Amino acid sequence: MALYTNIKYMEWKSAEEMHEDARQWLSELEFAHTELHFLDELLGTYFIKLSTDQNYTQTKALVEKLSAYKKQIPRHIKQVRDHQNELVVLLDGIDQPYEEREVKITHKRIQQNVEQLTRDFRERKKEMFHTVYDIMRETNRKHLIGGKYRK
Repeated sequence: MALYTNIKYMEWKSAEEMHEDARQWLSELEFAHTELHFLDELLGTYFIKLSTDQNYTQTKALVEKLSAYKKQIPRHIKQVRDHQNELVVLLDGIDQPYEEREVKITHKRIQQNVEQLTRDFRERKKEMFHTVYDIMRETNRKHLIGGKYRK
């Protein structure tokens, strides 16, 4: 496994630093979970307009990606919380080199996973906002042209 090869990283992080990392990840993931609910509502509000022939394929892909995040984010939150509990191995004063090494390897793996999920989720949000924005703009343009907003 490639994670074993980076010994300097494993020795570089203290237990306190790893705990702070985990707290930060948990905060990011919980915020992403909240954003997910908002995006779900946003898509629900505009779903009829999003599911027109010209937008259907794009909307379907966004809904599928959102569904995947609904499963992934809670799973990552659980992994981070479990990892926070495992960090005790580094603080208990008992020399357990194998267990300590495993905790550090797990830390690196979780870090990589959370960073990747965060980047991917950010990109999906951009896609979704652009799609919904374009539809809102088109809807407003149609209303203006149709005379709904004329004085």
